Amino acid sequence: MNNKKRFCILISIVLIFLSKDGFTQTMQFVPPHILASKLGSSISFTHNYIASKMKRESMLQYIIDRDHRMTGSDLSVDQFTGKVSTRKVQEILTLQYGLFQSFNILASVAVGEMKRTSNVEAIDKQNTAAVALAKQYTSASKNGLDNLAIDLLYRPIYTDATDFHIALGYEYRGGEVITPTVALNDGVSQLRTLFHVTNYFYTYPVWLEHNFVFYVPLPSTEKDSQNESRKIHGGELVQLNTGAFYSYSRVFGGVRMQFENKSETKIDSKIYDKQAMVFSGKLVFGFGNMKDLEEDNNQVTLPWEAQVAYAFPIAGRNAANENKIDLHVTAYF
Repeated sequence: MNNKKRFCILISIVLIFLSKDGFTQTMQFVPPHILASKLGSSISFTHNYIASKMKRESMLQYIIDRDHRMTGSDLSVDQFTGKVSTRKVQEILTLQYGLFQSFNILASVAVGEMKRTSNVEAIDKQNTAAVALAKQYTSASKNGLDNLAIDLLYRPIYTDATDFHIALGYEYRGGEVITPTVALNDGVSQLRTLFHVTNYFYTYPVWLEHNFVFYVPLPSTEKDSQNESRKIHGGELVQLNTGAFYSYSRVFGGVRMQFENKSETKIDSKIYDKQAMVFSGKLVFGFGNMKDLEEDNNQVTLPWEAQVAYAFPIAGRNAANENKIDLHVTAYF
């Protein structure tokens, strides 16, 4: 068995053992006739990508590999000079309402700025393929709607230790700045199914939280920059994560470890994104008055919680080396 297989199996076994059951969701399930609102802000940076294990490669290499799969070009990094990096700033509003004891409806919208910084140039100006690729990846930015989602959530199982949700919904993902002109121009609209299980273990002031996510986007047809129809399919996502947290009064903090595997995404019959895996960590700090709800006969007029987190990749394969900082505040009405 080679080292790559040993690495993948080791990570999978560790995460499955730690995670048990689980799933990462935007918010917890809310009771009937309660409205939960969440306002968040995030900023993320990508300067390179994880080729395999802990090996980093330039974003330019990632772009050339994708161009080869989509167009059949035979370019290499040594035919270019310069670097490519991306930055994304998002403002996210999420509303979740309890329709009935076992049904919630959730809507979220994200707006912001996606910016690509590039000084890539073709060394040989007579190489038309290299010149054309470099022109596709000049510095650029995009402002406006980045993501829109509406989901109907059903909770068939709930205990003090386990929470299981099923969601059916619609999602729009705005066009990425990194996307070449041969791919999607205005984003992707897809129906989706999500399965979410969370397992808790409390021993105050410490608690463990294990999650499992299974996300299935349904195939869709979109127009590209040349107004031609293209079929999008694939991109199923499996996510396992576990977190350990410590709380003191209204303050808490902890660390979360996550394993994510995403299947290849195809545009028509061509592989747009290869199958990717990433093992990452997240540091979390928060405070609020949610703990007061657990005390007997204690009425809280406005339950709320604020949280700041820093996420960072550790190892993986064919995955963006994205570092992300996010801040959000949740309130229940």
